[in-house]
Amino acid sequence: IADEQLEVITRLWTEDSVTHAGKFYRLTGVSLDPKPVQKPYPPIWWGGRQKSIPRAARYCEFINTLWPTLDEVRSEYIPQLERETARWGTRTGLASWFYCRITPEREMSGGEINEWFGDLMEMEVQVVPSQVTLAGSPEQFATMVRAYRDAGMQHFVLDFQRHGLDDHRTTLAQMEVFVEKVVPLLE
Repeated sequence: IADEQLEVITRLWTEDSVTHAGKFYRLTGVSLDPKPVQKPYPPIWWGGRQKSIPRAARYCEFINTLWPTLDEVRSEYIPQLERETARWGTRTGLASWFYCRITPEREMSGGEINEWFGDLMEMEVQVVPSQVTLAGSPEQFATMVRAYRDAGMQHFVLDFQRHGLDDHRTTLAQMEVFVEKVVPLLE
């Protein structure tokens, strides 16, 4: 159903009159006005893991995945994304959501990271938090961002508040440390 939805909405954004006879939708001479300011239409981001890559490559500017390991980015996501974008003649990029924790004065061990984020990550996707979070000293954090970027990750969605569990003062302090101590290491 999602493929057909994406096809219909992108056509409505780009065509003056849309006639469509699909499995889920039937339209005859339908128009949508006003058209989007962005051309051909606003960037579409699709959330999902590897199974969503074909859809994202066909219709979207980015696929925003959840907690891929660095090895998964290198060996699974990027190769599959390259195949699918070649198939559709598109340029879909890879983005991901990361939980973040910066400890300005010291590095964090894998055990500390697992303890800090473990309760948040008990989901269907089996992950080891220390393998899929950006955490530790500014140097550790920047090293992980560079590694993901070098592997092909183009956008990073950074969550400094542990999905709302940390108060706003802690979150703002984390963001300040990121800007002051991590960003310079990435430039």
